[in-house]
Amino acid sequence: AGIPTAVDGDTLNNEQLTLLFDPAYPNAADAFPYPQANALYITQADGTRRLLFTTANVSLFWARFVSGGQYVLVGSFSPENRIAWLLLNRDGSVLGNFPSLQMTGVVGTPDGFVYTVDAGVNSGTILYRVGVDGTGASDPIELWSGPEGASYRVVWAR
Repeated sequence: AGIPTAVDGDTLNNEQLTLLFDPAYPNAADAFPYPQANALYITQADGTRRLLFTTANVSLFWARFVSGGQYVLVGSFSPENRIAWLLLNRDGSVLGNFPSLQMTGVVGTPDGFVYTVDAGVNSGTILYRVGVDGTGASDPIELWSGPEGASYRVVWAR
C-alpha cells in the first residue's frame, strides 16, 4: 500500500482511519492529476489494520469518525472534481450519500456530525448538524450563521 494521505483518530475506541492509494484494488489513478486515494483502512486498538472501503472511480479524502465512532464519513471526488460525501457503516457498506455538499470542515459528535459551509461572497460560514443512526442520516439542520464575509471552521464538538 502507498503513503497515507489522511488520518483521523477516535480516542474513545483508540482506532485510526487511513486513506491510501493501494494498487492491489481497482483504481483510476491515470484519471487524476494527483495521487488517488482508493482505499480506506481502519487500524484497531490492538494494532491490526483492516480494509474498510475501496472505490475505483473516485478519490477519497477527509475520512472522519462520526456518531461517537459508530460510523465513518468520507469525502470523495471524481476526476471531474465532483464532490460527494459517503456515510459508511463499520462493515464498509454505504449508509448514506451526500452529493455535491461543499463542506469546509466536519467534526463527529456523539450522535452524528457538524459541518461548515462557506455560503458565498455576500454571506458567511454556516454551521449545520446532522444526526446519524442505523437507518441513515437526518436532513441537515442549520445551527448558526456567521457574519457576512467571515470564514469559520469547526475544530472540536461535543
